[in-house]
Amino acid sequence: MKKVILANSILICLLLCGCSLKDGDATLIGEDKAIEIIMDEHTLSKDSIENVQVSLEEGLTKDEYVITFDLRGHSYRYGVNAITGEITSISVD
Repeated sequence: MKKVILANSILICLLLCGCSLKDGDATLIGEDKAIEIIMDEHTLSKDSIENVQVSLEEGLTKDEYVITFDLRGHSYRYGVNAITGEITSISVD
């Protein structure tokens, strides 16, 4: 019985302290850096793209910048990990 109470107490402490699967204390790379990563990936300049929109989507295990823009008649949507800067998704319409 004491072990169950101790285990529950530890679990409650972890939950109250904000421990989770997500890197809550990690520093985000920022919107400008996320755009720069995409531009470097395709050797583009900010002047060559139009209608740039950036939003931060907070997920259960990771945060991601979603960046949309138009280029040469196509719409692009990128997902960039907000902590590591890794490109996580790309779609083109």
